[in-house]
Amino acid sequence: MITFILPCAGSGTRLGLPFPKELAPLRPGCAVIDSSLDLIDKTASAKRIILLDDGDRKATADYIRRRLPEVPLARVRQHRYAADWPDGVLRLESWLGEVNVVLLPDSAYDASALVVEQLAAQARATGFALGVVRMPAESLRRFGAVTVIQDDTVRFYEDKPDHPERFNAVWGMLAFSGEIGLLGMRVIADSTRRQGVCKPPVVGAPVTWLDGWRDLGTWEAYSAEFKE
Repeated sequence: MITFILPCAGSGTRLGLPFPKELAPLRPGCAVIDSSLDLIDKTASAKRIILLDDGDRKATADYIRRRLPEVPLARVRQHRYAADWPDGVLRLESWLGEVNVVLLPDSAYDASALVVEQLAAQARATGFALGVVRMPAESLRRFGAVTVIQDDTVRFYEDKPDHPERFNAVWGMLAFSGEIGLLGMRVIADSTRRQGVCKPPVVGAPVTWLDGWRDLGTWEAYSAEFKE
């Protein structure tokens, strides 16, 4: 069983839409979130979805149920004291499954369901794993940046680094399992708040390479994807 977590508690201020940003249309019958839902739909393992939301995502939940009516969906409001979505995931502990995969529903993925299965298998084996994509250094300041070394493991990680030249990729999805996985999520949460340094199990975590991943949370990125 894979538990897919879709963090949707953000206000979407970068786009300023009158509806949830993950429901922004890309073409007739297709919204931004469909990239994540397609991966979930095509994953062969038994699965369920946790929609981590802000209490105002009924439209998103309804959309998911229409797209994936056979996949169990739990809508959980992010804890009011959670500073950001990684901290919100940490507070989901009683909802989590054997292995958990976080997909970013305001993103576009160029990946197959086999990539998701591989990432989940890595998390089962090691506790924590990242799905990463190569990106030019000048673009890394806006994302969770990683340095991946030759054996396809993480050497460094920093959220929105001030000095991106030490990194060579960004993460677009992650998977975690058990107590080690929760420790990895704590490292991610601390880095997001710039309150900690990167350490195991994020350092040393195995990676799965994605063919592509694009954050569509800005007008520039969204409009470029829309034109395609």
